[in-house]
Amino acid sequence: MSRPIAVSFFVASGVYLILSCSTYFTGAALDNGVNPRVVAVRLALLFLLPGLAWTVYNRYDSARSR
Repeated sequence: MSRPIAVSFFVASGVYLILSCSTYFTGAALDNGVNPRVVAVRLALLFLLPGLAWTVYNRYDSARSR
């Protein structure tokens, strides 16, 4: 059983939205003199949440399709 198209679209849209926001705020932070290492650590923490959500969803979906 495959994922519903709406769910896959929702997950992909969330990833693209986070990516777009992070790109914008990275540029803004670097333009305002924030240390690049601080920006990198904050981005890593920001991407951790959607990455974990995606991993949990994929495991749930693969277990459900068995």
